Amino acid sequence: MATARTLSGRQPAPGLLLVSPAVRTQQTAELLQAHAFPGVPVITERPLYLATLTQLLECLRDLDDAVGSVVLIGHNPGLSELCTHLSQDGETVELDTAEHRSVALPLDRWSDLP
Repeated sequence: MATARTLSGRQPAPGLLLVSPAVRTQQTAELLQAHAFPGVPVITERPLYLATLTQLLECLRDLDDAVGSVVLIGHNPGLSELCTHLSQDGETVELDTAEHRSVALPLDRWSDLP
């Protein structure tokens, strides 16, 4: 619930919540949709369950380019590796449970993700 409170009111809202099928990630998505991002669609992607960096990048690269931003709800170590990979300053990221990170990238197409 703390993450939902922190993210509540952020504008613009994401175009999509992309979620692992695990029970805890589904619960997090429900809370975020109810309290922070009402009306934002939720898509459950089986490959996100314990996904590697490569699998996470594949899921993101396959997104429709009409989706301007996404909240990805998944698992470590993959999410930490993704944040490290996308870090523009070489930072090593170690996410704790329920921690969130925003990453802004100058992309026109999801398929252009590095």
